[in-house]
Amino acid sequence: MCPGCGSKTRLCIRCDTVLERFPLYCPKCKQETLISAR
Repeated sequence: MCPGCGSKTRLCIRCDTVLERFPLYCPKCKQETLISAR
């Protein structure tokens, strides 16, 4: 989900995926946000 507008993004993350400062792009609001996920 996009942290800016709350809509779905096209990214699928598995439960064992580790992301550090990943640029998440939202096609709806056209913003790029750095996320970290574990």
